[in-house]
Amino acid sequence: MRDEKGRFIPGHEPTPGGGRPSRTAEEAALEKFRARFRNGNFEAVLDALQRQCAKGNIQAIKLVFDYLLGAPAQQIDLNAQITRIIVEHVRDTDTST
Repeated sequence: MRDEKGRFIPGHEPTPGGGRPSRTAEEAALEKFRARFRNGNFEAVLDALQRQCAKGNIQAIKLVFDYLLGAPAQQIDLNAQITRIIVEHVRDTDTST
C-alpha cells in the first residue's frame, strides 16, 4: 500500500525481505567468487571454454566472439515502427466508426 505521495506505508513494502542484497553482502559474495579463480583456477575455465569451442558448442563460440569482437550492433528501423503505429491507429479509427 502507498500513501497519497506514492510512498510505501510502513509495513507494506513491495517485497518484504526481498530486493537487492546490501553492498556488504554483495561484496562478500563477489570476494568468494574472485577467490575461486585465483592461483590459476581461471586458466582451467578458459581451457574448458576453448575445448567447448573446439567441439562446436555454439553458446561457447558466441560467448568468445561477443567478448573478443563485441556483440553486433542492433539496428532499429524507426520508420517501420512509425508506419506500423500509424497503420494501427488508422485501422482502429476505421473499425470504431
